[in-house]
Amino acid sequence: MSYREREVRRCASEVLIEVGIDAPPIDPEWIAGEVGLTVSEAGLSPGVYGALWKKGGAFGIILSPDCPTVGHRRFSVAHELGHYHIDGHVEAMFARDLGTVESRGGLFRNRKDPCEREADWFASELLVPTALFVSCVRDQDGGIERILGLADEFETSLSMMAIRYAEVTTRAVASILSRDGQIEWAAFSERIREHDWSWDLGKRDVVPPNTATSRMVGHTGSRSRTTGSDSGLACEWFEGAPPDLELEEDVISLGSFGRLLTLLLIPHLPDPEELALQSGDLEPQDWRDALRGYRMG
Repeated sequence: MSYREREVRRCASEVLIEVGIDAPPIDPEWIAGEVGLTVSEAGLSPGVYGALWKKGGAFGIILSPDCPTVGHRRFSVAHELGHYHIDGHVEAMFARDLGTVESRGGLFRNRKDPCEREADWFASELLVPTALFVSCVRDQDGGIERILGLADEFETSLSMMAIRYAEVTTRAVASILSRDGQIEWAAFSERIREHDWSWDLGKRDVVPPNTATSRMVGHTGSRSRTTGSDSGLACEWFEGAPPDLELEEDVISLGSFGRLLTLLLIPHLPDPEELALQSGDLEPQDWRDALRGYRMG
């Protein structure tokens, strides 16, 4: 985690302390009222769910009536609270004297804009505080059922909860959102990100064939949720992974949202140096040299 992300998450924690919240579920619209922001609905640009407005010294949040779920609505409010609270955001957003500024982020859709990325960090920490969440998931079994339970407990969307689960768990987990067989984003646990071959998954255009996720393509758009599961090899998803590394896959359709959420778990993932030793790529005394090819951040 970067220094800037730590500072943004600390800012969200301070807001929770300020308003006296120490248990889930956390209501961002109530928080907005407590800090003096109104929340209202109005039409926004297509694909935009939230905006922050400023008039004189007053601020408020606008929500699109097209928010697909309650979870997305809550995340959008928390995202705008992030813009309001994070140092420098208000000054940057309203530098051109615009009365209303729409957010092009939300659920990590705009990774290039630092303000939108930081507002996402703030929202995830506000809705699912690390201090409360870490004991729920650190070493416990995951799977879609676990994500469903946590999303109900914290009243978030499944996709947002899957991201938080990957961020906090000590297990080797990847959470993936796809639409029509194409990957939109992938979030990795630290345990997986230790391995250089994991970094290319987000660049893939197509879900691997012969997986539970590929078989679920076409089961989106309806209000009902369909689930599936399978086991296979990590190299089916991660090009460059060892050919005999086993992987477990859970997938669920997100109803009318039109997307699939996939949770991948590698139950027995060795450390990078252990894998190198197993493959015979280095002698035991040379493991530091082998790690030069890995990104360990």
